[in-house]
Amino acid sequence: TLLLQNTSSLQSVLSLSTANPIKFTAAANETTKKLLEFTILDQNQSIPLTINASAIFDGESHQALITKQTSSYFAGIPLQATFGSKIGPSTPVSHSFTLPDSYVDKSVTVRAKVYPTPFSNMSESLASLIREPYGCFEQTSSTTFPLVMALRYFKLHNDGSDRVKELIADSLAKLQNGYEKLITFQTTSGGFEWFGSDPAHEALTAYGILQFTQMKEVMGIDSNVLSRATQWLNGRRNNDGGYTLSDRVLDSFGSSPQDVTDAYIVWALSSAGITNLSQQIESLITRAASNNDPYFTALVAISCYNLNKADSGKQLAQKLVSSQQVNGSVTGAQTSITRSYGEYLDIETTALSVLAWMKDDDTFGANASKAMNYIVASVKDGAYGTTQSTILSLMAIVEYEVNSDKLGGSGEFVLSANGTEVGRLPFTKTAQESLNFDDLAAEAFETLRDNYSAGSVVNLSLSVDKYTPENASGDAGSTDFAIPYSMSVFYKDLSPDTNTSPLTLDLSINGSAVVAGSSYSFTEGEVLPYTVKVTHNGSENAGMIVAVVGLPGNCEPVFSDLRSLKEAGTIDYYETKEREVILYWRTMDANTSQSVNFNVKTITPGTYSAAASRVYTYYGTMEQWIAPYSVSSVASTA
Repeated sequence: TLLLQNTSSLQSVLSLSTANPIKFTAAANETTKKLLEFTILDQNQSIPLTINASAIFDGESHQALITKQTSSYFAGIPLQATFGSKIGPSTPVSHSFTLPDSYVDKSVTVRAKVYPTPFSNMSESLASLIREPYGCFEQTSSTTFPLVMALRYFKLHNDGSDRVKELIADSLAKLQNGYEKLITFQTTSGGFEWFGSDPAHEALTAYGILQFTQMKEVMGIDSNVLSRATQWLNGRRNNDGGYTLSDRVLDSFGSSPQDVTDAYIVWALSSAGITNLSQQIESLITRAASNNDPYFTALVAISCYNLNKADSGKQLAQKLVSSQQVNGSVTGAQTSITRSYGEYLDIETTALSVLAWMKDDDTFGANASKAMNYIVASVKDGAYGTTQSTILSLMAIVEYEVNSDKLGGSGEFVLSANGTEVGRLPFTKTAQESLNFDDLAAEAFETLRDNYSAGSVVNLSLSVDKYTPENASGDAGSTDFAIPYSMSVFYKDLSPDTNTSPLTLDLSINGSAVVAGSSYSFTEGEVLPYTVKVTHNGSENAGMIVAVVGLPGNCEPVFSDLRSLKEAGTIDYYETKEREVILYWRTMDANTSQSVNFNVKTITPGTYSAAASRVYTYYGTMEQWIAPYSVSSVASTA
């Protein structure tokens, strides 16, 4: 929509140089609206719009160049298949994936990354996590903690190069922004809570103390933030060597079993260098004698090592060995501090086990190495599952780094799709950042995309070419290395099978249920009533439910409605992103549902498709999608 606003007392005429020239007139003190229609031919494109305009005003000609940027997206639900392990000169790798029957034509693309250092893992995890909603304290921490770890890493591995200096400066700038958001979640009592409201959470506060303690090593922070949190948490100690937990069960963190919560708090505090925990560690050692849960055991083992109780730590680390599987994972845990389960719980438990085993590398080095192979194979486009499993994995990667392989020389990584080379990246032994094929592969893969259809097999391979080993002196070095990589196939699916999830999302617009292919017609400026219903049909309570409601590009939410929902307690939090409204609930009881109503306003004429909607548990694998719908808006006559 173009608006010609004439604030003078004379008539103005505007001419547009387009394929079909357009001319329209605005009388004195009048605003005239003109609707320009565009048909988007290519999906998933960034589209520049350029209009040459000329106006005749009071007999004089005036010129203007109007430029705008817009984007188009493939229809359907975004999905991915991800693979990972280790790559080296003698170990080329290949993976294959079959596109589903409801695959959206031409939507497939590929990504590949190689991680030569822990810093490269941190930076890619950060990039991946930022793409997800992160409205609460723990989720915001997932975008700051990798920066803290990266800056601490560079304190030990700073080669003085200009590039490292740039990375440090960039990380510090991002961390400062994240820190300013984090401190808004500190409650009036001094502890931390998901969204910053009392009562604070004991385990979440301990996690905050760990993060802020490490943060102050790399940048200045307000010392009162730490002292208030520590004072509040010390006041929660009980006479049994544990912690008194809030009666208000708000979320996954707060609803974990007492043993797990106590162990997590002591792990976080002892990892932050706090040592006045004698009663607490003795209580945990006693409980660990009869508790065989490997997640709990790993937390207590690390704390023992941190608190100069190495004999007890070694006994518990040995106990973890019996829970390690052939693939390196450590399984059998019942739950975690975030109430995670399935694959994410296994990743958290395995990462904590690595941290325990690395305290005694001479005894448990082989177990740690085997576990790390499992962790690096679990990476999905830079992340290792949820925020907690990703942070713990990064901690394990950094701890293990002293014994891990590095790029032993120079050469080229080569990525191929179905036998056709789509990317070639040179590397040297000094590489710090991830080697990222995304842009190269996207450009080269463009010519191959037409070869794939529903049922096609995408074969990806990654290899090392032209490798020249070199040691620190510049002489011939190691003839081999093995470092982590990940490869992903991204695509859109019109109707994936998510009906097995006990968590369901129902969306209706103006009283009409949204299903695949739904379309609605309204007038520009009209307000549309949306109803979002989330149902949890599972047998156990679920924590941190997130509903992402996709909006068409010609609509925006009525923000006062969202604020009212939060103030009334109907939702616990909300945030908005481009074409999305994101709703949070701290917890949802089994066999219950939540319904919310808010309005959406059409702001631009035309027909637009919405992004796909979904509901999921932030710390679990329950997820259900709703296919995109479209909204047509007719220009108003006003």
